[in-house]
Amino acid sequence: ASRIGIPLLGSMKIKANLTLNVDVSYSTNRSEKRDPDQPVSEIDNKTDLTIMTRANYSFSQNIKGGMTARWRDSTDKKTARNTHGRELGLWVEIHF
Repeated sequence: ASRIGIPLLGSMKIKANLTLNVDVSYSTNRSEKRDPDQPVSEIDNKTDLTIMTRANYSFSQNIKGGMTARWRDSTDKKTARNTHGRELGLWVEIHF
């Protein structure tokens, strides 16, 4: 927790708390079919990378907020298809 002085408010101090979480996930999936006297055939070959960030803050009991963000990239190497997902969420809670 830290205190921030705001010149316009005189000696009033604001106490701010910030929490930040980052999760990273990477997976790969590869399947092959093997039959006697046949060449190996690839059934599946995919990768997935996801980065998720969550941040929460509070300036007082009355003002809280946060955000979530997710970045996802998937690749299907067999079909050469890439997919991308981006998400952003914001929230603010003010009590009077």
